[in-house]
Amino acid sequence: AQSTIPRAVLFPQIGGQADYERGGCKGASCQHFLNGKQFGLTLNASYELDFWGLARDNLRAAQEQLKAARFAQQSVALTVTANVASQYLALQAIRHRIAIQNQNLAAINTILEAIQLKVKAGSISHLDLAREQAQLEQVQSQIPALETLERQTLYKLAVLLGRPPEGFDVPTVDLDKIVA
Repeated sequence: AQSTIPRAVLFPQIGGQADYERGGCKGASCQHFLNGKQFGLTLNASYELDFWGLARDNLRAAQEQLKAARFAQQSVALTVTANVASQYLALQAIRHRIAIQNQNLAAINTILEAIQLKVKAGSISHLDLAREQAQLEQVQSQIPALETLERQTLYKLAVLLGRPPEGFDVPTVDLDKIVA
C-alpha cells in the first residue's frame, strides 16, 4: 500500500458530490416554502504537472523501499532456515558424541574388570587399577555436560520452529546418512 500511494499523484484527481432536496421550509423563519424537488450534481477534476519529477522520484523511492522490505523478509527467512539446520545438525552431533561416550564407558568397564582380575592375581599393580578408574570417572563426568548441551540445543531448535520446548523432540539420525 505504501508503494501505491505516491502513484496516485501522477493521475488526475476527480471528485464529485450529489445533492437532493425535497420541498419544505427554507430559511430560519420559514418565509419561503419550496414545493418540489431539487437535484444537484457537482464534478471537479484537477491535475498537477510534475515538472521537476518529484512525484516520479517519490514513486521510485517507494518502490525501492518495497524491494528493500522484501529483501529483508527473505533475509530473515533464510537466516532462520540456516539457524534451524545448524541447530539440528549440532543436536545430532551432540547425540553422536553422547553415544560415543557411552561406548567408551562400556569399553572402559570391560578393561577395568580385566585389570581388577589381574590385580587379584597379582600380575599388575594397584596403580594401573587407579589409572583406569580415573579414566572411567573422567568419561562419566563428561556425559552430564553433553546431556545439558543436548537439551539446550533441542530447546533452541524448538524456539526457532515456533514450538514450545516442553515435550519437543526430534528423532536421532546417523550423521553419515544426512545428504546435503
